[in-house]
Amino acid sequence: MKFNQKLFEQLKIPKDHKYGKYFIQNLNYEKLVSSIPDKNKPIFNWYYYKPSFSSVLVESMINHLKITKDNTILDPFCGIGTTALVCKQKDVNSLNCDISPLAIFVSKVKTNSYNIPQLKQIIKETLNKPYVKPTKVPTTYYIRKSYDPDDLFQFQYYLNLFNEIKDKKYSDFMKLALISIMDKFTIARKDGAFLRFNPPGNKLPISELKPELIKKLKSMLDGHINKIDYFINKNDRDSGNDIKLEIKIGDSRNLPFKDGCCDYIITSPPYLNRYDYTRLYALELEFLFLDDDGLKKLRKNTLRSHTEAAGYEYKDVKSTIFKTTIDEIKKRKLSNIQIPSMIKSYFSDMQYCLEEYSRVLKENGKVVLIVGNSRFSGIHVEVDSILCEISESLNFTVDEIIVAKLRGSSVQQIGYYGEIPLRESIIICSKNN
Repeated sequence: MKFNQKLFEQLKIPKDHKYGKYFIQNLNYEKLVSSIPDKNKPIFNWYYYKPSFSSVLVESMINHLKITKDNTILDPFCGIGTTALVCKQKDVNSLNCDISPLAIFVSKVKTNSYNIPQLKQIIKETLNKPYVKPTKVPTTYYIRKSYDPDDLFQFQYYLNLFNEIKDKKYSDFMKLALISIMDKFTIARKDGAFLRFNPPGNKLPISELKPELIKKLKSMLDGHINKIDYFINKNDRDSGNDIKLEIKIGDSRNLPFKDGCCDYIITSPPYLNRYDYTRLYALELEFLFLDDDGLKKLRKNTLRSHTEAAGYEYKDVKSTIFKTTIDEIKKRKLSNIQIPSMIKSYFSDMQYCLEEYSRVLKENGKVVLIVGNSRFSGIHVEVDSILCEISESLNFTVDEIIVAKLRGSSVQQIGYYGEIPLRESIIICSKNN
């Protein structure tokens, strides 16, 4: 089927659509809902994490909503700390949590304050130490499947070295550099929704580990040193400007924050696309944090945007659009019989989240959700509209739905059902008094 570019140039909403008047197409946001603008941006680019929006998007929302330094922003799906980092730069208070220990680790490393001369000295002293072969290496499933056994001794050697650094924030800085280059030495590849295992021809020889590590550390410092010195030592130099910055493990369905703790929420929950990020980032999770059982537990406890998640009791989703959509999907032939259950559970989980957002937001506070619509067996799942209905049932008012991007369906969907544009949207709602 020939690609029809015109479908993706102009947003078309049916005249009788419940939220028709709230949709605003603004393709200036198209690249901002991904991490692409941060690819070459110091600190923001220290670690690549696929489910990320850009720092420019957070800055745009701060300006759009006229957020001030007296306000507090919460990001309950904080990922690798983009919101936290922007807030630190702009002297805005922020609360951040995520269910993934990897996300929390990266967020803290990126928002820590460092003494740059001390950091450079630690790097030099640590990397000049002689090699001592570790007595043991990781034996978890994904690590064993992905790495040559002899190569693991080299990785474990550096991890042991970095664990010896007394100051945890400098130790973690080094560890972040190490895990950010792990993919270069493995047969595993992050490919769409999957961690695939390829022939070893594409991986680097382990002899390149130290040069690659040095290169990564230099990229985190050299060329950006002035910006980093200004940016991450800002609070150290200006003691009169004491912003609140919290980053902690937490579940968005049961937030670890008190009632009325924030003025704004800016976040992007996992898209309803069957991506299991505990599998995509299994190597990093197992190398630093979890054994096999721990990884399985984390997978089951994540938001139910994929078929392997479980946990929270199902809620009756307060959306007529949802009910109509799920009834239609049940009539279709599906690639996985668990898809209807996954969709129901996803919106049930999001209802839990929105209830929590109502609890932690102050009166007249606003929530910004970056979401993507989905398609299963030809049926368009309007995630943005369904979440708007749920929000309204929970005492929110829909302010606007900014359509940032129009995406295509999968090749299989197009082949069977034709092409339709799927919205990637920024929902803005206000909490009523």
